[in-house]
Amino acid sequence: MKKMQKERCLPCFRRWARTPYAVFNSLSVTVKIGVLGAAMLTMANQKAVAQENVKTAPDPVFQLEEVQINSDLPPTTQQLVKVVAVLTRKEIEQAAVQNVQGLLRYVQGVDLRTRGTENVQADISLRGGTFDQTAILLNGVNFTDPQTGHFNLDIPLDINLIDRVEILYGPGAWTAGAIAFSGAINIVTKQIIHNGFNAQISGGDFGYRQGSTAGYLNTGPWRVMAAVNGTRSDGFAHDSDFKIFNAYTDVRFIDNRIGQFSLQLGVQSKDFGANTFYSPKYVDQYEETRSLIASLQYKKQTRHWKLMASGYYRRHHDMFALFREGVPAPPWYVSPNYHLTDVMGISAQASYSWWGGVTSLAGDLRSEHIFSNTLGTPISAPHFDPYSDANVFTKSAERRIGSVSVKQVKEWKQWTVSLGAMGSGNDDYGFHFYAGGNVDYAVTPKLTLGTWLHNSYRMPTFTDLYYQSTTQHGNPNLKPEDAFNVDVHLLWTPDKWTVRVAGFKRYGHNIIDWVRLPNELVWHSENLTDVNSLGSEVAVDYRPAWRWLENIHLDYTYLHVSKASNQYVSSYSTDYLRHQAKMRISQPIIGKLSAAWQLSLNDRAGTYVNVATNKETNFNAYLLCDLKLQWKAKYYQLFAEATNLFNTTYFDFGNLPQPGRWFKVGVSVGV
Repeated sequence: MKKMQKERCLPCFRRWARTPYAVFNSLSVTVKIGVLGAAMLTMANQKAVAQENVKTAPDPVFQLEEVQINSDLPPTTQQLVKVVAVLTRKEIEQAAVQNVQGLLRYVQGVDLRTRGTENVQADISLRGGTFDQTAILLNGVNFTDPQTGHFNLDIPLDINLIDRVEILYGPGAWTAGAIAFSGAINIVTKQIIHNGFNAQISGGDFGYRQGSTAGYLNTGPWRVMAAVNGTRSDGFAHDSDFKIFNAYTDVRFIDNRIGQFSLQLGVQSKDFGANTFYSPKYVDQYEETRSLIASLQYKKQTRHWKLMASGYYRRHHDMFALFREGVPAPPWYVSPNYHLTDVMGISAQASYSWWGGVTSLAGDLRSEHIFSNTLGTPISAPHFDPYSDANVFTKSAERRIGSVSVKQVKEWKQWTVSLGAMGSGNDDYGFHFYAGGNVDYAVTPKLTLGTWLHNSYRMPTFTDLYYQSTTQHGNPNLKPEDAFNVDVHLLWTPDKWTVRVAGFKRYGHNIIDWVRLPNELVWHSENLTDVNSLGSEVAVDYRPAWRWLENIHLDYTYLHVSKASNQYVSSYSTDYLRHQAKMRISQPIIGKLSAAWQLSLNDRAGTYVNVATNKETNFNAYLLCDLKLQWKAKYYQLFAEATNLFNTTYFDFGNLPQPGRWFKVGVSVGV
């Protein structure tokens, strides 16, 4: 970049178009744009930032170099798929958690039902959906597990590598394909533009120990990030111990003429006690999972065109034992369950900007396969399992999915209109078509009204189709579930404030759930007739210019879920957070010391059978409080955090109590 002659002068752009990215087509360095609000994607008011550069005369015009924009979603997708909730890097640093799973509790509209804490295992759902209806993306790549949503958060990533977490709604969250029934979660990693290194260690109650290290190398067109981390604990209760290891690397080659290549690789291992995870009758359950992810992406942008292509692969292995090693098993118990899933796919998208707006065409091919000793159809001979080093697989299943979509985005004066349609075909369920649209109107520069609607569908998981046990029976005759979704929303951004209000409705048909009649003991998967969800969201951020208060965030979500098949007792679809309210406060204390609080009130609908009384029991509402204290210096940081500070007894799943008060302390260093 040419030197600016005066430090106080501001650059002025010669070109600007009515697209959110057009001005950056004339720049060529990596830039970080703005700060996103805590619970919504919006441009915050920047008046305070600009006060240091008060202009008394016209600014000179400077010639700037080109900028390489490293967006994980192309502009057309960003407008068609609504990004409603965002957790920024600063909010991640302030959160009193050290793992991806716990971090999602800080996002509005997310229902995180934990079986094993500290990233062991949790089910995640959005806006009244079930845990199988949410797609999980890493840097825009769909790594959703086809076996079961229980493993969707088996992501080999240290929390310190995350730049932001996006919650995607809108027409089917089409970047995730037809799997994103109720929405998608996109985890975006940091892009460091300088060489560096950091390390962190922490410890706490229940024998908790954690360590991580990461390095960053930037030379010429290359950007390399590599990290490892490990966590272990003796457990807060019987059979709740765990040991987790993650390794992840992200390599990028960025050239303004050729384009950008991005390679990400990650591996994870988890060994953990699974006390009453899947049945309250057995308190010595045990599980081991292994994950491998890989993807290669290519992006190229010119004045009118944006091209994207990617290939990806995910392998996941699961070994579940009803009785862990060393615990006597009854004669009827034969062996653990073994599952090995392989997912691979390719996708491509081309977007063209013209006077009629932005038009994009995309296609995706995806293959999902499983070997198992319980899921699938019988195979002719036992298959070798490389993880257990034995011929344990006696069943398998496979399916292939292809999809193609077309989208159109047009901005005109205060209006933004998006329309799209997708066709998706599958070996077992044939062809499905769905479409959607979005309209936003800027009443003023700080007030926007909008609405979107779309239909979507989801295929059953391999567990839904094939799982058989003494307490659960899968159903190979299941049909895909489908829904029609409507959303209306308002976004208001006066000085120091960000306010978002939304109302939404989902009409679900053939919804898949594990159900039983009141007099039955066995759960079986069925297509319920109808499950409808109605809800509203309110989120408020206030950024006062006070020494003792940096930011305060409030949000509230209301849900009501109704089902037509009232004779059934439901395991998942009607156990939802009816009321969810959160308050976050970040405040400086003295010098480099600061505090961040989160209070969350949760009221869950539904019931469970209490094993102590053998009666249907309502979930009780509960209040949680988390606190993190930080001392931040230039090259190091000291922190202390407490989760469940009030030592509240609560349940996400019936008969599976969650940890009480948990203290941790740690130190991180970085250059």
